[in-house]
Amino acid sequence: MPLWSFGTSTHILFHIPTCLLFDIEESQKANDDVSRSHGARNPSNVDAFAISKLEDFLNTNKAWVNQLVSATPHLEFLKTWRNPFKLETAGDLHPTGMEQLYQIAKRMREGVLRELVDERGYVPHRHRFSSSAVGRTLKSAQVWSTVFFSDDTSKDMLGVNLQIDTTPTADDWALRFFEACESFYLADQTGAHHFEFDLFRETAFEKDGGLYDAFLERLGEHDSGLDKSHILAMYQLCVFESTLDNTETGFCSLFEAKDIDAYDYLKDLSHYWSRAHGNPFGKSLAAPLLKQIIGKYDKMVDLEMEGQTEGNPVIKSAQEGEAVSFMFGHAETIIPLISLMGLYEDSHHWKHDSPKETWMQRMFKTSEISPFSANVGFLLYECDGGDPYIRVQHNEKDVTVPGCSGTICPWAEFKRALAHVQDISNLSARCRL
Repeated sequence: MPLWSFGTSTHILFHIPTCLLFDIEESQKANDDVSRSHGARNPSNVDAFAISKLEDFLNTNKAWVNQLVSATPHLEFLKTWRNPFKLETAGDLHPTGMEQLYQIAKRMREGVLRELVDERGYVPHRHRFSSSAVGRTLKSAQVWSTVFFSDDTSKDMLGVNLQIDTTPTADDWALRFFEACESFYLADQTGAHHFEFDLFRETAFEKDGGLYDAFLERLGEHDSGLDKSHILAMYQLCVFESTLDNTETGFCSLFEAKDIDAYDYLKDLSHYWSRAHGNPFGKSLAAPLLKQIIGKYDKMVDLEMEGQTEGNPVIKSAQEGEAVSFMFGHAETIIPLISLMGLYEDSHHWKHDSPKETWMQRMFKTSEISPFSANVGFLLYECDGGDPYIRVQHNEKDVTVPGCSGTICPWAEFKRALAHVQDISNLSARCRL
């Protein structure tokens, strides 16, 4: 039985749990052509506002722009550039992201999740959809269902008659636990988790001779009031250009490789010390979700064992029950979940003064761990009536959970590897302000 979760890097993610028992050999064949993919959204409110301010700066400094372009012709695009991201659509699922979701769902329908495709199409009691109470995740559920439950992939069928369970943000311990936990959310919003992030920003970017100064120096005498807020907006534009338009021209041409490396590490420090291996409490907030997953699979294993001893009626009953539960959440859901399972944990903590030659080799890279359309899958297998095995996939690739002997892990072994999750308790008390 697979639990799938799809989402986007530090932005959107959607989560898909499914429940299924079938043969390993057949399933491995079904996974042969599965590949990694991304979905995408518009910039957040904060980024959209910063980009809007950059547009104002360029419009009011046309003489400076003309001078800059004369000295660096490849920046000709600055003369005619207009902000494509509006505040009213900030954070919305982007058309590029919708297309990417169509492709992911199609691959899953034809590949690892093909056994979940019911000949009746979408059957509410068989196919459960859950989403955080955010417009882009709800839209993601609709986009996904369009392809997964219909051979007709026309885009005007989005989520017809789809029933989606949602929980108010403040109570959503499954998909938005990072906000439901009051103490964690307050600490995160006030920067309590971002000590290493702040130090790296100060030492690598803001100090005299740092990356901000180097950036301005590359513009030579053409600097005309450009400040770090404008530079950060240009970097965000580079990120979204390369993600949405699949290009590294435009604003990306303003940055050197060392700049991109430093920005990536800066972002990683934020996640690492907030909700990953640097903050045991932060990643422990994914425990209710992981316990829910393990508990559901335990019941399925018990039901299968009962079916073997009592006969077909139990198996038939299971087959008529819930077959798949699709959950759509956020990157802040995915990162703690995989961290709590011990994935991508390096041998030491990453800090602001870690040597670059070491942090360039880190396993914990959020651009790879949680890009747009990141996904986590749990698949439980029965082998000819023998002991069950679980297979974990991340971004559509097999991974080995620490404590497991391989990517195909005996169910009992998997539960021992994650025994520490069962010991996490009293989260609501620790979260209360």
